Amino acid sequence: MRKTLLLILSLIALAACSNKPTPQQLAEDYIYSLAYHPEHLKVLSCSAVLRPDTTIFSTSYHIVAVDGEPISYREWINVTAVYTDSVKVTHVFLPEHYYCCATIECMNDCGETVHETVEVAILPNDSVIMFDTYRNRYYKSFCDTVYAQQDTLTDVREYIGYLDEWNGWICKQMLMRFHAHSDIE
Repeated sequence: MRKTLLLILSLIALAACSNKPTPQQLAEDYIYSLAYHPEHLKVLSCSAVLRPDTTIFSTSYHIVAVDGEPISYREWINVTAVYTDSVKVTHVFLPEHYYCCATIECMNDCGETVHETVEVAILPNDSVIMFDTYRNRYYKSFCDTVYAQQDTLTDVREYIGYLDEWNGWICKQMLMRFHAHSDIE
């Protein structure tokens, strides 16, 4: 009898130690906590992907002239070449987190059933935040290095445009023409 009782107590203690919630459970609990009507909310699916610590490097060019037809103050079409005077390399550090994407079914204020996608981030301390909040908090440059470098870029998009607040800096992926690569030969 004592052995059986000891075995049961040890199993209960073992179960209590290994009862850490999964990232999916943490994400679902967080989504339910934000719902206006949690009784009408269903989480249809929830995936979690561990993203390790990452440093992102992105390149921007400072535009001094564009060969193309101007359509406004900062927009051109039929662009054939872009002339730059400097290059900026931006470093962004993203801490380790679980990226969770959940598909939910809920009821809106009109009583209609709607389907939505909710993205959350789970940090190593098990705190859960909306992924937009994570992006706003961490997708900021911690180091910008600017090199004086005059280039003429010819493999560019046919449309180039940027906002005044960008001060002439355009990131590489918005400037260069996209070439799809195929692994099939």
